[in-house]
Amino acid sequence: MPKIGIIANLLLLSVIFVFSTTSSFALNIDEAMDLGVSNSIEVQIEGKKTEYTAISKYEAITEFLPSASLNYRDGDRRTQISTLKDKQKDEVRTLNISQPLFSGFSGVSRYRESMYQTRSAQQNLKFRKNEIALKVADSYFNILKYQKLVEQGDALNEDYKKLIALAKKRFLLKDISYDEFSAYELKAKKNEIDFNQNKIALTSYKAAFSHLTNQDPVGLSYPELPQLSKLGDENDTSGFVAAALSQNPKIKSASLASQAKKSAVLAESGKLMPKVSLNYQEENQKSSYYFNGQDVNNKTVYLNFSIPLFQSGTEYTGIAKANKESQIANLEKQLSIKETQRDAIEQHQKFLYLNQNLSSSISAYETSTKALNLAKNRFAKKDIGLMDYLLQEIDNIEIEKQMIAIKCDYIISYYNLKFLIDEINPKN
Repeated sequence: MPKIGIIANLLLLSVIFVFSTTSSFALNIDEAMDLGVSNSIEVQIEGKKTEYTAISKYEAITEFLPSASLNYRDGDRRTQISTLKDKQKDEVRTLNISQPLFSGFSGVSRYRESMYQTRSAQQNLKFRKNEIALKVADSYFNILKYQKLVEQGDALNEDYKKLIALAKKRFLLKDISYDEFSAYELKAKKNEIDFNQNKIALTSYKAAFSHLTNQDPVGLSYPELPQLSKLGDENDTSGFVAAALSQNPKIKSASLASQAKKSAVLAESGKLMPKVSLNYQEENQKSSYYFNGQDVNNKTVYLNFSIPLFQSGTEYTGIAKANKESQIANLEKQLSIKETQRDAIEQHQKFLYLNQNLSSSISAYETSTKALNLAKNRFAKKDIGLMDYLLQEIDNIEIEKQMIAIKCDYIISYYNLKFLIDEINPKN
């Protein structure tokens, strides 16, 4: 029995371990973004906020609907005058129905406010999804970037070890100066520092990716190299800015929130206006004290006019607060417009510069690779020594590192542009 218990406990621990760790399978960028959005608690919170806001629309509709109440009273009436005591039966049933006809436009304004709030929440949910998708894309491509940089840094470390060993021999033979030897050592140390920093960055981005997607970053791959022409005229920065200002969900959410607050001001102002309602009342009264114990039925239909004169000043306080909230919402809208405009200009220009740099870096890498192949052939023919070949190989790897960094930054910049014009998440 004890052995069975131990085996059962081991099996249980293994099951817990399997289900508590992140799973691993290859993900392309679209799958990774979808996974990040679906796993995001932030998105789930925004979704619940949107659902909650939508309920307020139905709450606003209730201001147009009739209200009804049924009251019932059944008891004894006890009267005592000096030594005379009397007890009478008293039973009353009352039905009240009231239909609002005019509420000073308060009801209409509340309904409009709730509609704007719901639409604002929907746009904010879309913005949150886009934000998570961009975070996933940023970690995704930076993982690819730093994986390659770490791999190249490791190769450079090996080349520098060989180079330093050869340079030391040549220095001892006085073929090179101490300054040349020191320069090689300094480059080797700088590469080692970069190598360690890149490993730290890679670990950080892997952790961010796993946190966002609940998946290990395995089998990541580059998409087709994007072109800005897919987002419009690549040289038209002003056109892209206009598209961002008209399509960005953050601006839409802020604009709708501002409209909601304006409607709230009208709703609060409506409290100062007259109210009209149509009322129906039916009462059945049976008392042994009145009307010789007979049933009495009263039916009444009337219009009720209510004109607010003064309600402790609460209505004016409500209007003042609503006005301030409207002013704040308007400023927030202006801020979102300015921030989006700034980001659109910055990201569009950055993409153009990265596009130029990428073309130059690809050309430089192709030239360097040809030079390395020539050096390899010359080394095989013993026209040059190992040290000259290593220097050419190191130069080629350094240029490739620059190209990889620019390529990844270029792709990330492209996804930032898609984020600004609400195209980063196809399922949004």
